[in-house]
Amino acid sequence: MSSGKVVTTIGYERRYNPALQIDDEDAFVAFMNADQPVRPANLENIVAINQGRLDAGATGDTPALTPEQVRALAADGGAVIDIRSQVAFGAAHVPGSLNLQVVSSEFEQRVGWVAAGFPAFALVADDADQVARARAKLAFVGLAGRVAGWLSGGMLGWTRAGHTTQSTPQCTVHELRARREQVADTRVLDVRDEGEFATGHIPHAIGLSFKHLDAGIADTPLGRDDRIYVVCKSGQRSSTACSLLLRAGYTDPVNVTGGMDAWKAASFPLAT
Repeated sequence: MSSGKVVTTIGYERRYNPALQIDDEDAFVAFMNADQPVRPANLENIVAINQGRLDAGATGDTPALTPEQVRALAADGGAVIDIRSQVAFGAAHVPGSLNLQVVSSEFEQRVGWVAAGFPAFALVADDADQVARARAKLAFVGLAGRVAGWLSGGMLGWTRAGHTTQSTPQCTVHELRARREQVADTRVLDVRDEGEFATGHIPHAIGLSFKHLDAGIADTPLGRDDRIYVVCKSGQRSSTACSLLLRAGYTDPVNVTGGMDAWKAASFPLAT
């Protein structure tokens, strides 16, 4: 009835549906898979949850971990995921941690894209409420069960224990524009998805989605010691990308706050 017809549409579909005009199986599969959106992050876990083969892990305790326990988890192959804002992360964070902001509506998908390969997570948060939100969101992609705990006392507890921190410089689009006028070879990395990049980007920027940064960064002309200005739509994904670059040994990524929204609002030039 959704088609508006009051009788079966099988005959109609056989006659007019282009997919049903294809006799060859390989051609049919290719036709049906053409122009499909990117598969959701961590799709295997999502399917397993829907089929009842995997506990989503939405419930359960999230223990507080000492700084030493967080360090041990990271040394054992786990991920330290900083769920605070990009501004807080930029000011000071646990070295090697990944910044995936829990306030994002795409938080769980982004964790699935960049951290699903880690066996366990230690979260860095502002408070217990952020931790609870993160665990609930991660349950949707079957990753809540990997949360081993969260850093007791947050970054204050980390520094009080005598551990070093890392920072990520932030710059505005106006500062980036001024830098580009002074230094012709300024490196700009746009980590939005390919379709977003195609609709308009900073001239001469390199386009590489943060989802594929680990696999693709070596194929770019960016050097490990280059100052790399990283941009996305608003400044969240670019902060995630900066954290990935730091983990990969790139020494000087800079997060462009406001991202392309701010660049366009300032009426700065665009390339397509």
